[in-house]
Amino acid sequence: MDRPPEGPDFIQSIGLFILAPRLDSAGADRYEGGMRAHRYALLLLATTLPTIVGCGSTPVSELDGTPLPALETLLIEQTELYPLMGAADLYKLVSQATRGPAIPFIGTQSGLDTGLEREVRGLKVNPTGYERELEALDRDRNLVRINLRPFLLGGGKLSNLARAVGETHRVYRGDRAVFLASLDRATELLEEDRLVVAFDADRFREHLTKMKELGYPPGIHSADYTDTYAPAYRIVRLDTLSDRDYGGRDPHALLEGLPAPTASSDD
Repeated sequence: MDRPPEGPDFIQSIGLFILAPRLDSAGADRYEGGMRAHRYALLLLATTLPTIVGCGSTPVSELDGTPLPALETLLIEQTELYPLMGAADLYKLVSQATRGPAIPFIGTQSGLDTGLEREVRGLKVNPTGYERELEALDRDRNLVRINLRPFLLGGGKLSNLARAVGETHRVYRGDRAVFLASLDRATELLEEDRLVVAFDADRFREHLTKMKELGYPPGIHSADYTDTYAPAYRIVRLDTLSDRDYGGRDPHALLEGLPAPTASSDD
């Protein structure tokens, strides 16, 4: 995703969110600029809307204000998979694992289908040559990243994934207290040299200060991470994909790194 403008005004961003899709008639450059504002307004809306409408979030566990269970395992696994992860990427990872998908689902199911199809048409070959199909974010709540390239190569259908994305947005609620506690724990792990990354706890604190000033948005991947790994994924609850919907395979087996047997085609 493109880097958003610095310090946007919320009302102006919401206005751009409404108007950006209509800017294509003014030329490709203005359209692309409008779409950048459109995407960033969605990210901003994702973290601001609950406060405006007065709806809180549902705790991910009864341990309110404590880090996500198995957070250390998640962060170690992800830093091993993505050793060039930066402070922005670690922040985004913690946000995804504790607060779920970044952008609220606004629109129709056909809109989800179209968005996925558009992204797939622009997919680049993974620079590293290898991607896991599924990456666990929160095993207790079946929250995973589905990487689009191996998903499609493995027989996954975009229409089924779009349905799973919509259902995940409908049922999943994150927890701000767990999110903040998990950021604190991630900082401690950096201080303890438990995470093998190219930045230290002080650099992560600097990034957290910026994110706090912005109201803790979902965040975006760093340029180095994007250039190196070309991330292309969706975040869903694994239980929204049945075996048959998932190309006839068992997604839970894939998540565990086990051989993925073909599901029976019998009704």
